[in-house]
Amino acid sequence: MIDIIFGEDSYRRNSQIKEIASDFIKKNKTGQVISVSLENDENIQKFNDLIKSTSLFQNKRLIILKNIEELESIKDIKESLKSIIDNKNEYAVIEFNKKPTKEFDFLIKGAENKEEFSKLNIKEFKLFLEKEAKLNNLKVTKANIEEVAEIFEGKTFEAMMELERISLGEKSDTKTIIPEFFPLIQKLKNGRSVSEKIVTLEYLLINNDSAKIFNILSSLMGPKTKPIMADYDIAVKSGKLEYDEAILYYCLT
Repeated sequence: MIDIIFGEDSYRRNSQIKEIASDFIKKNKTGQVISVSLENDENIQKFNDLIKSTSLFQNKRLIILKNIEELESIKDIKESLKSIIDNKNEYAVIEFNKKPTKEFDFLIKGAENKEEFSKLNIKEFKLFLEKEAKLNNLKVTKANIEEVAEIFEGKTFEAMMELERISLGEKSDTKTIIPEFFPLIQKLKNGRSVSEKIVTLEYLLINNDSAKIFNILSSLMGPKTKPIMADYDIAVKSGKLEYDEAILYYCLT
């Protein structure tokens, strides 16, 4: 069985995937949740091996597939994906950053559920932020939510970061909340809008060296983007760019 999660709102996509995983574990106490990011050959092989290891006697599994759009060719995993569609013991949630293209039609047709997380209009956005602030016990006022919603206009990740910052400011002298390094690196890598990448980079640069950010970011890239990062690295080492400029160029692409 396959579910498809897609759309530009990464915050709501990720929240939905976490909810699916939580529900799966509640219903399947001995079940496994396995996340695979299809951004390199090693992980593609890992996914194919995982499907080949399927047994009639195994516990149910939830496989979360990320970065499927990084694949050079869907042929690399097409047979594995087809085998999941009719398998009752295998459950896959496939995340797309945008609406799936024509090459993924066989998945769309075979999917049990499809859910899109597109940009919310201003009214929906304000209601969503209010609900999330309450859910996360953020100490913010309705006026804070109104102002943040107007500034970020449907950009959920950035808006929630700002509300967290405001909430922290009410109980601490700290002016900026700095999320953990690796989740931010992943957000910088997977951000689908320039503004999302720029905001994430600003948070990363608060406590981290630009060379460290660049090198770790480059190591996570898939086959399509890795050559571009290699070119930026050459430009830095030849004195044509600084690392922070190289990351900025990546954000702008």
